[in-house]
Amino acid sequence: MEHYRHPHNRGALSDATFAGVGKNANCGDNLIFSVRLGSDGETIEEVKFQGDGCAISLAGASLFTEKLKGMKLSEVKLLTPGVMYSLLGVQISHTRTRCALLAYEALSDGITKYGK
Repeated sequence: MEHYRHPHNRGALSDATFAGVGKNANCGDNLIFSVRLGSDGETIEEVKFQGDGCAISLAGASLFTEKLKGMKLSEVKLLTPGVMYSLLGVQISHTRTRCALLAYEALSDGITKYGK
């Protein structure tokens, strides 16, 4: 609940290397993930998110941004959706799966658009 009430890394990132969007049409949750890579073009130097959503999607985004900082893109690409369940640490019902995976989907969209 702490990450929902006081999300980490929420806000705009004006000098992002790439950005991605995740939308959950079922409930209206939406996230934009912005990532800035370091000078090596591989290491996530900064990551922020914007958007609105339920406790699960916002807490997930906050926790995910914390995990991503300092990771290399090659490592991030190996992450599976299961990482979100681990980060959230609570059982997610079938109807809330999209909420739990929204941050992962937003980041994946950004990586795909970036093309590396």
